[in-house]
Amino acid sequence: MLSVIFAPANTPAPVVAKIHQAINETLIQPELKAKLALQSIDTAPISQEEFAYTVKQDFTRWAELLKVLKVKVE
Repeated sequence: MLSVIFAPANTPAPVVAKIHQAINETLIQPELKAKLALQSIDTAPISQEEFAYTVKQDFTRWAELLKVLKVKVE
């Protein structure tokens, strides 16, 4: 499972970078990692580029599935 945080469109890049850095620094803290591990949650910080790639892949995959199933979004 992937848990993510999105910022509003047009959020300035320096703000996004600062948030991204703060989240990744938090995710590597031993105490947090241990608490999350008790819940079978593995923290795996990724770069903004890796995340953008993953989101694009997911949108493409789900769009293809919706098309095959002929699901219409209203």
